[in-house]
Amino acid sequence: MKMIIMEKEEEEEKQEGGGRAGGEGGRGREKKVDLVTESVEEQKKKKKKKKKKKKKKKKKEKNKEEEEEEEEEEEEEEEEEEELLH
Repeated sequence: MKMIIMEKEEEEEKQEGGGRAGGEGGRGREKKVDLVTESVEEQKKKKKKKKKKKKKKKKKEKNKEEEEEEEEEEEEEEEEEEELLH
């Protein structure tokens, strides 16, 4: 019997405290929202950075291909010139 009464008293205290703590909990929720917002912003930054890096890499590959094509053209021209000389 005493245990039941004590449990009820503890529950009542939790409920009363929950009201006061609820206000504090509300602040905690705001902090969580801020953290979530920050993480979303960080994710956006990371995604943007990754996209930029990917774009840069693609551009670098394209430049490399163009250089290779130019080198091949130059080699072909040199070979043609050599053939004409012989």
